[in-house]
Amino acid sequence: MAYNLHHLLGFLAIGILIGIFCTFTFSPFISTLPATGSPAARVSGAPADLSASAGSCVGDTNKTSYIFVQEASGGSFVRDTTGNYTLTMTNAIPHTLYFSDRPAQDAGFVPTAKFIEGFNWDPRNPPNALIVVKDAQENEDMVVVKLTSPRYNETGHSVTYTAQILPNGTFIADWTGDLSRMADARIPETFGQVALVIDDCSCQPARECPSGCRNSCWNWKHVECDICGGCCQTTTCGFCSQCVD
Repeated sequence: MAYNLHHLLGFLAIGILIGIFCTFTFSPFISTLPATGSPAARVSGAPADLSASAGSCVGDTNKTSYIFVQEASGGSFVRDTTGNYTLTMTNAIPHTLYFSDRPAQDAGFVPTAKFIEGFNWDPRNPPNALIVVKDAQENEDMVVVKLTSPRYNETGHSVTYTAQILPNGTFIADWTGDLSRMADARIPETFGQVALVIDDCSCQPARECPSGCRNSCWNWKHVECDICGGCCQTTTCGFCSQCVD
């Protein structure tokens, strides 16, 4: 895949800081953030839209979808005996950035420990993500994966996931879905600078729904994926195209 990580981070930064900063990249921005502080901070000039956390439907034009980015200076991607992989990101920046698809232009950052605690990692419907490696060969610098079992070592500044490579992963956020079309079949086992781009909150299992699935939305104020809207019509708790009345 002929795609440089600098370009990726540049596009992401523009999406995050549009209307506030210009021509910025993640690395210098995140490195200035304190390791401790409030559970979440917003850097968008747009007012908070909490309606998405109260009653919108995944797939509804009123629903704001989010993308989450973690960055580290090194890592590894090692296959285990089950055929899955262990993704380890070392010397990871201690904050996770989030930003929304247009037109909301909402953005901010949360401590990675809080993000991992509040995000939806249910193994029945885990999030898809892109692993993007800087300085790798063109045919092995980005893969699409499904993430489970997140572990954050705050002292050692490392993040670890169990990952499964997806040849044809589906994304809720439009921007991530567009980029995934340029994904490769593999990445190196060890690497330097890396970015992990995580998709939006997925549907969550719900017994009260006939389909067994209900929508969820990112709530930056509570730093978590909250149940929102109605039941999903899908029976697989995958992408929800509409809500059941």
